[in-house]
Amino acid sequence: MERVFPIALICAGAMAFYTARSYPKSMFSPVDPGTFPSLLAAGVMVCGLLLLIGTFRKTAQPVADEDASANMGMSEFMTGVALIGVLILLALSFDVLGFIESCGAVAVALAYLQSRRIIASIVTGVLVVAVVYVVFKTLLAVPLP
Repeated sequence: MERVFPIALICAGAMAFYTARSYPKSMFSPVDPGTFPSLLAAGVMVCGLLLLIGTFRKTAQPVADEDASANMGMSEFMTGVALIGVLILLALSFDVLGFIESCGAVAVALAYLQSRRIIASIVTGVLVVAVVYVVFKTLLAVPLP
């Protein structure tokens, strides 16, 4: 049953890729309208494939203590709540700060939620902003909001 979601991701990515490739080509721009959706669809397919491979490699781990397992569930729940809060803050701060600043702040917050190391989170945020800026400004030649 745990292989259904990765297979669905791969299928959804393939359908999105097929649809994006059928967009009409642009005569005036070196980047056609289907380039970015195709890249995203390919990324979704790769993620689905990695998840599918992970389901084959997964081994059963014995649960040592029921209380530890209950605390772990609460910790994951609170991380999920924090994730939703960060995304709401992104939506609210987008108009005030702008795309690059909001993207950097959210990248730092999400990296901190994942690793709990502040220096690594800041480095991750700076790298995400740099990659997003280069992809949109240089490769896709699309102005950022």
